[in-house]
Amino acid sequence: MNTSEKKRNISIEYKALVVLSIMLLFLAALVPLWQIGVNRSLEIASQNQKESILRLAEEERIMESKTLKAGIDSTYSISIR
Repeated sequence: MNTSEKKRNISIEYKALVVLSIMLLFLAALVPLWQIGVNRSLEIASQNQKESILRLAEEERIMESKTLKAGIDSTYSISIR
């Protein structure tokens, strides 16, 4: 190997090292942002489920109240608890 080939190989290795370093920095910055996004979407989904549960519980109380007003025995109504 002559000196020009050695310089060329060092240059290619150096470029590869720089590219890999940039990719690693990008990945190190991207992972926390990805985690923040996933956590936020899970919080929103959890809040939606809680609201849905509250809405269904309210609907159940309303239906139970209507059956009692109508004079129907509430023991025959379906209750999920």
